Amino acid sequence: MESSEINIPPNEIFKIFNLDSNGAVKTIYIFCGGNSAYNLNELFSEIELTEFKVNNTQLIFSKQQIHKDDSIRILKKKIIQEFGIDTISYNEIYMFSIIEEKIKLYLAYQEITNNEHIKLDHNMLGQLLLNVNVNADLIDTIEKKANYNYDDLMKYINTDVSHKIKISLGQRFT
Repeated sequence: MESSEINIPPNEIFKIFNLDSNGAVKTIYIFCGGNSAYNLNELFSEIELTEFKVNNTQLIFSKQQIHKDDSIRILKKKIIQEFGIDTISYNEIYMFSIIEEKIKLYLAYQEITNNEHIKLDHNMLGQLLLNVNVNADLIDTIEKKANYNYDDLMKYINTDVSHKIKISLGQRFT
């Protein structure tokens, strides 16, 4: 009897990046239903593949498949199954996605400061800048103040270009 592998379209293959404590990619789990016959150039850019090679990032093809309608609970269970039940717990998993878009800086500022009822301190500013991938070395050079305003943000974030933004996956509380 022949085994029939189903080819999942590359845009329906999900990749889970396991980061180390420094945020470097350690392992990538490719959820493709066990079919490892994919050309890596279909799944990753040349730059990504080069980074994986330089950093000795391990690529693991999973027999599982992630579906677009899987809940966060189901995703975490699939991740635990891949990582190994003895290596990670449900509550240790923090999931985020990276999207690319122009930042609506004034709206972000208003949300972070609760319409200027909360001070934007150095730690909050630093976290915001990290979330939009501003170089950590630049963040270290910012003059420490008790409160930053919208004009301060304009100095560090270019709103004319798209930024890669990390967004949390899961429930949002408002």
